Amino acid sequence: MKALFLLPAVIVLVGCAEPNPRNLDTLVQQGEVYMDPETMEPYSGQVYEFDPAFEGFQDMVLEQGDLKDGLKDGPWEHFANGQVNETGSYSSGKREGPWESYTNGQLLAKRSYSNGELDGLSEEYRADGALSSRTSNSNGERDGPFEFYHENGQLRATGAYLNDERVGPWEAYYEDGELRSKGSYSNGEPCGEWVFDDRERSYSPCPAGSGQGD
Repeated sequence: MKALFLLPAVIVLVGCAEPNPRNLDTLVQQGEVYMDPETMEPYSGQVYEFDPAFEGFQDMVLEQGDLKDGLKDGPWEHFANGQVNETGSYSSGKREGPWESYTNGQLLAKRSYSNGELDGLSEEYRADGALSSRTSNSNGERDGPFEFYHENGQLRATGAYLNDERVGPWEAYYEDGELRSKGSYSNGEPCGEWVFDDRERSYSPCPAGSGQGD
């Protein structure tokens, strides 16, 4: 994996010539493309951007990485208050591959992208580092198995999505592991027989042959 050039999170500027890497603010942005203001050609090279909230006092980096033909390309880092809060890679201006999110150094999420869209496994974490959810995505939509967890680590709900809608068997549990509800979905709507605690409820039958409780 290509290493970033790692500007320090806090930079104190002194009077000097144009720095290399380049400040994004010195480039001309046209849509997602950054242009060299002198040639008006797409810029390639290492770049960074300062957080405007700290401008003129302590200049903190907001993001840093590389441009290729004017587009973000390769490893990239985003910062908040001087600390990394997102890291991953771009390809031709789009997020690509694994990304990680942090707050105060604590891992909050692992996500995967394809052509700028969520694609593949995503995991979300609580402030104490415990897993909060494990989900699947395809082309930016929820698609595949999902798991959600209580703060004590017990499974809270499990099921699946298809094209961003709930499908098939779903189960939900209380924090002590006791079953809370159980049933099936079709096209995002409950169908067939459901159990809520000790109560049963019937919905319209699940489509025949769907494997969703029919």
